Amino acid sequence: MKRVMTSVLAACMALSMAACASKTDPSGSSASSDASSAATSAESSVSASESEKVNTNVEPKDIEAAIATKLGSDYLATVEVSADDLYLTPLADLDMSKIESYIVKQSETPSVDTDKVVIAKCKDASYADEVVKAFNADFQQTVHYIHQYPFGVAKVEGGKIYKADTIVIFVIGGKSASQDASADDEAKLAAEEYAKIDEAIKSVIGTVPENLATYDASSEGDSGEGGGDEIPDKPILGG
Repeated sequence: MKRVMTSVLAACMALSMAACASKTDPSGSSASSDASSAATSAESSVSASESEKVNTNVEPKDIEAAIATKLGSDYLATVEVSADDLYLTPLADLDMSKIESYIVKQSETPSVDTDKVVIAKCKDASYADEVVKAFNADFQQTVHYIHQYPFGVAKVEGGKIYKADTIVIFVIGGKSASQDASADDEAKLAAEEYAKIDEAIKSVIGTVPENLATYDASSEGDSGEGGGDEIPDKPILGG
């Protein structure tokens, strides 16, 4: 009887060991799972990168048209500057042989409404930084001007300069605040209007780049905000 019991127990142990051996190695399963997760993560990363890829197969006029449509009746940069008058624009000091295409639009009364849309598409991305510098020089001058004759200050100070590969965009625009609006209300309105402009730009090129517009307040010197009689070095076209 003991021999029978011993044989039965031995058989059970053998079956149990065989069952354990047939199970998948846990470490192997984990490695496979980790590899699968890594692949999924990589695919997601690629998809996100592709979705944010800048679309440079557009023309400046396409971007300007999108901004105009988004702002509707509050879009004031309705006058296109001719090639003969480019010397009065942010493109004045640039090497136009390196610019593939461009558009420059401003308001009907630039001395009152400083709204502008200037977009340049460079033949080579390496020249885009020079365009940014030129646009920032004009931005500096425009902010200085608006500090001397303060109206729509928040809108001007909120100006955007974006670089997306070969394309550089300079925008000052949106709905103008009423004359009795507080500084906070004016700033809030400007932020809302530039959010619309950003949406328009993203709809065309696929992203909203970093704003590269900079202003050096120390350049105003003693003439300061609202206090000087200086006029901009470069005349305002149509002013």
